[in-house]
Amino acid sequence: MSESSISILIESLEKKIRVLNEIKEQNELQAKAINAEEFDDELFEATISKKEELITTLIFLDTGFDSVYNRVKNELSENKSEHASEIRAMQDLIRKVTDLGVEIKAMESRNEVNLKNRFRGEHQKIKQSKATVKAVSGYYKSMSGRAAGDSSRLDQKK
Repeated sequence: MSESSISILIESLEKKIRVLNEIKEQNELQAKAINAEEFDDELFEATISKKEELITTLIFLDTGFDSVYNRVKNELSENKSEHASEIRAMQDLIRKVTDLGVEIKAMESRNEVNLKNRFRGEHQKIKQSKATVKAVSGYYKSMSGRAAGDSSRLDQKK
């Protein structure tokens, strides 16, 4: 096995960490868009687009990592002592990748809950506005009908 294969595996994991950190940043921007006083739909849409690109990159990195790892896994397991430092480095990187994945998943869950709450609140505002418009409309209809009737009665009483 060549040292370049191990270097490719390590480099792939390092790139994955950078991409996961970028996804984390996009999640933070999404949270800002969701929690802003006025929902920032442009920022929210931009973060979704960026995250789609980053996820595509992650899939590409995972596929490449799996391909290289499948070629060298026997060599790594048979010669653990020769590659002990590289194996430890990869294990550390894999732990970081896993930790970032868990952190991102928690952020996604929080954003989802906050977004649902935001939409629920907006839905209630719309419902309230419709009820108000309906009440005002009913009021004006009843007043316009009474105004004509009431004035003629007033004239007759005099």
